[in-house]
Formats: sequence, structure tokens, C-alpha cells
Amino acid sequence: GGGGVGPPPPSRTSIVPPYTDWSVPHNGPIDVTFTVTHRCGREFGEEAPADGQWQRTDRATREEERREEERLRAERARREEEKRQQEDSVRKQIEDMRREREDFQRRMEEMQKRAEERSQHAEELRQKMKDMEKLTKMGQEREAEQRRRAAPEEEERPLKRRTLAEEERRRREDDPRPWREEDRRRSEEEDRRRS
Repeated sequence: GGGGVGPPPPSRTSIVPPYTDWSVPHNGPIDVTFTVTHRCGREFGEEAPADGQWQRTDRATREEERREEERLRAERARREEEKRQQEDSVRKQIEDMRREREDFQRRMEEMQKRAEERSQHAEELRQKMKDMEKLTKMGQEREAEQRRRAAPEEEERPLKRRTLAEEERRRREDDPRPWREEDRRRSEEEDRRRS
């Protein structure tokens, strides 16, 4: 633009502009591309280094920033690895607990199944014992019944034998010859059978 940024100092002896009463001329809109930057982390008002020093300072700063980024990246990777290992450890513990619970449940089911089988087997044995007792009792009752039935026959048999023997003796006495022949035939038949 045109004239100066501010009026000349009132005393004209001062080298700095006045603190107040500035008049800024308006030469158009604000230029947004114009920026003032501060370099190398230096404080405002420090002496600027020479051109070679700027490059060295920039390189050192960039190197330092790069090292810091690498350190942060390594730290982040280490934390992520620790977190992953912790998650793996927790996952393994949960899996182990699940397996133990399943094993325990399977063992309990097997024990329950065995107990049921034992009780069923015991019930079967009890039933067999009852059946055997019934059979034994029935057998004893049958034997007793048969003895009762056989007892009169047993008592009658000697009487019948005696009676038959007596009758046979009388027949022989009445007619001795045919009986003797019959006895002889019987004895011969018995001898043949034995030989």
C-alpha cells in the first residue's frame, strides 16, 4: 500500500513506534496466506542462527522427533503386545475353566449313571431272590403235598405186596406145576437179558 503503517513518533527522537494512536491504512481484504512462524523452538527475540546452523538445528530437531516417534511407537507396540498376552492368558484360563467344568459334569453324569445301574442291578437281584424264595417255597409245598399223597400209598404198598404175595402163594399151593414152569421161564429170560 501507500504510506507508513503508523505515524511517526511524536518526539521524533524515539526509535520505537508509539504505544497508542496507531492508524492502519486499509488496502483491501486480509491476506490469509501470509503467516509468521517461529522456527526451531527458539524464544521470540533470540538471535537467529546463521543459515548453516538452521539446517543443523532442523535436522537435530527432526531426528529427535523421529526418535521420539519411534520410542512412542515401540512403547505402543509393547503395550499392545502386553495387552494381547493378557487377553490370551485370560482366554486360556477361561478355556481351562470351561474344560474343567465339562470334565466335572461328565464325571458326575458317569457317577450318576453307575449309581443308577447299581441300583437297577440290586433291584434285579432282589427280584431274583424273591423268585427263588417263591420257587423254593413252592417246591417245598409240592414235596410236602407229594409226601402227603404218597404217604397213604407207601403205607398201602406193603399191605398190597403182602396181599399179592399171599395170593400167589395160595395159587402155587393149589397148582404147583404151572407156577414152577412160569418161574423157570422167568429166570431163563432174566439170564438171557443179563448175558
